[in-house]
Amino acid sequence: MIFTALLLGCLAAQDSAAQFPSTHLRARMSDGQLLISADCVGVDPRALMMELAQLSQRELVGAQALPPAQPLTLAFTDRPLNWTAQTLANSAGWHAQVRADRIQITNEDLGRLEIAELETRVQAAALRALKANSTHRDAPRAELTLGDIQQGHGNLQAALGHFRAAIERDPNGALAPKALMRAGNTHARLGQHAQAIECFSTVVGHPHAREEQAGARLELTRAIAANGDGTQALFLLDSLDRTSPAVSDEERQTREYVRALASLRADHRAEALEALTRAEQQGIRPEWALTAHQLRAEVLAHFGRNADAAVAWLAVGKHTTGDAQAQAWIHAAEQSLLAGDAVGVFMIQRLAKDSTAAAALAAHAEQARKQLGLGSHIDGAAGDLLEIAWRAMEAGRAQQAVAALEQAYPLREQRDPDSRLDLVLLYARALGANAQLDRALEVLRLEGQGVTDRAVLDRLCHTAGTLLENAGRHAEAFEAFGGKL
Repeated sequence: MIFTALLLGCLAAQDSAAQFPSTHLRARMSDGQLLISADCVGVDPRALMMELAQLSQRELVGAQALPPAQPLTLAFTDRPLNWTAQTLANSAGWHAQVRADRIQITNEDLGRLEIAELETRVQAAALRALKANSTHRDAPRAELTLGDIQQGHGNLQAALGHFRAAIERDPNGALAPKALMRAGNTHARLGQHAQAIECFSTVVGHPHAREEQAGARLELTRAIAANGDGTQALFLLDSLDRTSPAVSDEERQTREYVRALASLRADHRAEALEALTRAEQQGIRPEWALTAHQLRAEVLAHFGRNADAAVAWLAVGKHTTGDAQAQAWIHAAEQSLLAGDAVGVFMIQRLAKDSTAAAALAAHAEQARKQLGLGSHIDGAAGDLLEIAWRAMEAGRAQQAVAALEQAYPLREQRDPDSRLDLVLLYARALGANAQLDRALEVLRLEGQGVTDRAVLDRLCHTAGTLLENAGRHAEAFEAFGGKL
């Protein structure tokens, strides 16, 4: 694609060659500027560069060291010297610099250039081509190239503008289906499903869309499902499976994802979960990761698996930004509340404290405080995790206590000695109650290293002894109660 795009600088061809003399290049002066015209078929680029140097009365430097290049066929009218030199050189895979007394040519190994530099040159070549002759038959290809570059940089609106321009330049041409597919996919990524439906529907009925037919029908089905009509999407997908069966594992997996989405929108939750499971058995492809997490979150919530749904919504948050991320965090907090995981709500509130979700999460956090019997002065987002963990332990929710204390434990050195000891002892108790006794003993031993205060050591040893005794490890408990950690 890169070499093809670099050749786009030569797109400003004219339909008639009668205006040119027999030489390949000719020059004229206009307002003090040297303008070059060309008309050639199958000419050695080196010969063209030599002729350009003669016309511009400059020395050609570096031509003898250049490797052979493919003959060029091109035509353009009244182009500046620098533009002409760069176009001829780039078309042959070379690089040209125009100086006051010479034209310097070097052989350029495009394979060694950074991708960003290559894309810059592709973009510049395409823009030059469009500026030179916007009505040329290859102008839609230049627009596609520019759209692909913008899309690769995440500039979806800019990419969409180029794809739309490619369609408008030649709506019935051979490139129109490709431009429509790109435009439809971009609309879908922007959440503009009605516009995506329009693009894919046009592809399905386009006379030059033979290669894109199956793909367009699948994307149309996906867009219809995403737009809320799961019943119609399932009908179209069943029809597609009958008339054009999937031929690869990747295509089969994609159809399962689309079936899961369509089933969910048609309120066929069990079927959605089955299709999603079949798709994920082949692994989650990056382009489907976000959709897969969203589908799983909605399906799990429907079946009452609220804790798992909260985890899925958090995964959605990791794959999104802005308002979409904020909504994912709000959904995660809602599911955590339904699962009785009040500490989870506080963790989400801390994660999203600087986002647009903060206000909604504050309301959820208030409900979480009520679940744990906490006063409104306890702020889970601000770090009152020790109090939260105490209440969770009193309610028999050791796992929630561990979750809270895992956030506070790494910051224990910031506390005063008494508060730090309370944190360590509570963390050990929570770990022990959560079937993590060895980890609890490790926490107590680490805290006891270098401690000379007998009262502190007694509390550490007593906690260790109690945990060991509860676990039936009586010999070790006896040693702990005797003062050995």
